[in-house]
Amino acid sequence: MDASKGINFYRYQADLTGKIQKLLQTRTDYNPHNDPPNGTPWYGAIRDAKSGVWNIFVSLSQGKDRPLLVAAYSLPFEDAQGQFQGVLSSGLYLTQFGYFLQGLKIGKTGQAFLIDKQGQMIANSINEVPFRSSANNNLAQNVNVSSRRLKATASKNQLIRLTSQYLTDKFKLEDIKNIQKLNLSIDNQRYFVQITPVTKQNLNWLTIIIIPETDFMEGIQKNANLTVGLCGLTLVIAAIFGILTAQWITKPILRLSQASEALALGEWQNSQKENNLPKNENITEISNLANSFDSMVNQLQISFETLENRVEERTAELVIAKDKAEVANQSKSAFIANMSHELRSPLNAIIGFSQLMLRAKNLPKEQYENAVIIQRSGEYLLTLINNVLDFAKIEAQKTTLNQKDVDLEQLLNDLEDMLHLKAFNAGLELIFDRGENLPRYIYTDGTKLRQILLNILGNAIKFTQQGEVILSVRYDPPQPPLVKGDQEQNHSLQFSIKDTGKGIAPQELNRLFEAFAQTESGREAQEGTGLGLAISRQFVQLMGGDITVESELGKGTTFKFLIKTKLGQATINDSHFLQQKILGLASDQPIYKGSIPSLR
Repeated sequence: MDASKGINFYRYQADLTGKIQKLLQTRTDYNPHNDPPNGTPWYGAIRDAKSGVWNIFVSLSQGKDRPLLVAAYSLPFEDAQGQFQGVLSSGLYLTQFGYFLQGLKIGKTGQAFLIDKQGQMIANSINEVPFRSSANNNLAQNVNVSSRRLKATASKNQLIRLTSQYLTDKFKLEDIKNIQKLNLSIDNQRYFVQITPVTKQNLNWLTIIIIPETDFMEGIQKNANLTVGLCGLTLVIAAIFGILTAQWITKPILRLSQASEALALGEWQNSQKENNLPKNENITEISNLANSFDSMVNQLQISFETLENRVEERTAELVIAKDKAEVANQSKSAFIANMSHELRSPLNAIIGFSQLMLRAKNLPKEQYENAVIIQRSGEYLLTLINNVLDFAKIEAQKTTLNQKDVDLEQLLNDLEDMLHLKAFNAGLELIFDRGENLPRYIYTDGTKLRQILLNILGNAIKFTQQGEVILSVRYDPPQPPLVKGDQEQNHSLQFSIKDTGKGIAPQELNRLFEAFAQTESGREAQEGTGLGLAISRQFVQLMGGDITVESELGKGTTFKFLIKTKLGQATINDSHFLQQKILGLASDQPIYKGSIPSLR
């Protein structure tokens, strides 16, 4: 604008150096100080801003009937004295931004568009005019920018319209300061969306790029199809070569296979016959293998014939050995039965006479002590013999349960009376802990149960120097408890024998229940055969349970076992029979075995 020539608007053409070439247009109807007519004039606003400003305004440079929107960057300039001289402005039509976006390659079918922070369209890559371009008769309406702007949500393009709507619903556009990456689904098609803020030179726009997932997957799918094709081709070629190679190799191998099959069936003559398959002399290794196989067949035939003869001889020897073993086993059983009678009879006599001697009045002290030693040794020897005989029965699998009604309370009382004095003499406290619901009568093998408890309690007292030995008995009724017929149900009795003795080393626990095996403390005591626990475990297993042991050196040992039993009926108290004493031999008895002839 040149004030010396009046309030007119002059448009000049200039070269790259800024030198004016010629006057292009003179307008007398335009005053930038009043543009826009109903708002703040852009000229005055830029002058007062003191810095560069981006504006979008309407340009009628191509005629009043062709209003175009221009994005311009305007900058006030001053002279050397700081006096305001005018406004410099450089702008681009919004359609030119669109030409730039259309020139970008965004995938295969990707799109891009620019919007401001109010969601109004700046430009797009689909050749859609981003503003209203129709002209009005009224000049003021033609140059009204706000009436010409278009919202991105009003775009004719469905993808731009729906994407813009999604962004305005999900975000507050003014608050987007960083790059945002989203996944969007439209009509069952996935799209990748990237929002990039443009903030240089006071610019406040958003660049939005939309790329369909298919643009990415197409290349991947092409590579996948190519890979599948190459793999298929490779497979076909490999199959062809494999078939040819297999035919070349398998023919001689089939000959060997037929010979091997005949050899496995024992058809030695057929294994060496020629078959209809042609020989392949080109494979030296196969030929050598065939020759070796023929040699092996001959050697195997000789070996098998020799082996058959040896097997027949060995079988005959085993039959003879089996017969001898059966005879020896029968002899052993007969020997054990005879020894049972031959050993126990004189031992019972020795024990009986020792008891008679102990009851004699006015017996000298020395002879009384000798009689005690005789009785104790006899009882100990009888226990050892009984253990050996019981173990022999177990080995022969001839041990059975002799079940009958047993008074459990009386059995425990007898054990307590029997072992109380032994524990007292050893300086120990013997405790019998009986459960409150313990049944009085049970149906089981009372003799074996008594022997089990005697073995374990005897060991506990023997190897405990001080403290106590505790027998705990607990009753575990069946679940759920039955009112009628529960005598026929299996009930469980749990026994626990705990002592405060020396304990057993961990490495000895695994061998504790082996026959003739003794712990270190047992070897030091030099008593027993090592059969007591082995027999006890066999008896417990025969009665439906098993024995476990827990021990710690210096603190003691705990044996636990469980037996299955049934409830029994009341029995006649036969304890008075157990308390009977030996008075002597009946009259007119034959001379008992083991008698010592008189010396003359």
